[in-house]
Amino acid sequence: MDKLTVSIIVPTRNRPHILRRCVESIVSAYSSYPYDELILIDSGTDEAEVKLNEQLAKECGAIHCWESSQGVTLARNRGIKMARGDILVFADDDFIVDKHWVKNLVPNYEDAQVMCCTGRMLPYRHDEVSNVFYRTLGYDRGGCKRIFTADDMNLLKLCKMVLLIGRTRLGEKAPVPWAIGSGFYSFRTGIFDQVGYFDETLYDLRLHTLSCGEDTDMFYRVLKNNYKIIYEPKAVISHDDPPTMEGSVKKSYAYGIARQKIFSKYRKDPYMFSLYLGSFFFLMFAWLRTIFGLEREERRIITAGIRGSFAGINTGWRRNLIERRNR
Repeated sequence: MDKLTVSIIVPTRNRPHILRRCVESIVSAYSSYPYDELILIDSGTDEAEVKLNEQLAKECGAIHCWESSQGVTLARNRGIKMARGDILVFADDDFIVDKHWVKNLVPNYEDAQVMCCTGRMLPYRHDEVSNVFYRTLGYDRGGCKRIFTADDMNLLKLCKMVLLIGRTRLGEKAPVPWAIGSGFYSFRTGIFDQVGYFDETLYDLRLHTLSCGEDTDMFYRVLKNNYKIIYEPKAVISHDDPPTMEGSVKKSYAYGIARQKIFSKYRKDPYMFSLYLGSFFFLMFAWLRTIFGLEREERRIITAGIRGSFAGINTGWRRNLIERRNR
C-alpha cells in the first residue's frame, strides 16, 4: 500500500499562546510520521492575535487561513475544503500531541472499509479541577482497541446498559456513537463526499465557538453508511481541560445542548430515540448519586449538563416547528 498523505487541521480562536504550544508539539512529532500539510483555521477577532498566529504559521511551514464566520464546526469544514491529504487529522488548539500520534492512527486505514480512526485523550494537568472534570466529563475511552460497525447500534446492547445506571461517567462503556471518542479523530478524505461535511446546523450561538456534537453526528453517519470506525488507544494526545470549575460547568452545559440537538436531528430514528430516553435516566441517577455522596463540585457539573439538556430540548422543538412551517 502506498504511503497515505496526511493533512492536519487545527481550528483556533483568540488563543495564540495555547495554539503555539499545540503546534510546537505537532512539529516535534513530524519525524515520526511526516505529515504533508498543517492547516490553521483562525476565527480570531483580535487583529494582533491573528498576526501572532500568522507568524507562527510562517515559522513552522503551516498554512494560515482566517475564517470570518464563528464556530469550530465551520472552521473544520473550511479546513476540509482546503486539505489535500488522503487522511485528515483534526486537532484542537488545546492539544499537546504524543510523538507517535499520527504514526499510530494511519495504519488502521489499510482496511478500505475504515473511514474514521479516533485516538486516546488523556488529561494534560492533574490538579483537582482537572480530576473532577475527568471524573464527570473525561474524554478517555480506555486502553483497548475497538472496531465499531453498524452492528454496534442495536437495542439489545442498549438494554444491557441499564446495569450501569448511576455512574457519573461511562467512558469506554458509553453507547455508540459516544463510545467512539470525542475531540481527537481522523477521517479518510473521501467520506465527506459520501456522507457530507460536519453539520453546521448543530452549532448553537449560545455556545460561541464550543463544539456542539458535530463529531458524534459524523461518527453516526459513517456507521449508518456501513463503514468501520476504529478506536486506536496507541494514538495519544493530552488535552488541557478547563482550568477553572466555572469552565467545566460551561462545558457540561454545552455538552447537554449538544446531546439534545443530535437527538432532535434523529428524532425518528428508533436507536437514537432509545438513547434519548436512556440519557435522561443516566443523568438523573448520576445527579442523585452526587447528592447522597456529598460531592458538591461533581454535582455542579452534572446539574449544568441537565440544564443544557433541557435547553437543547427547547432548541429542538423550535427547529422542528420551523421545519414544519417551511414544508
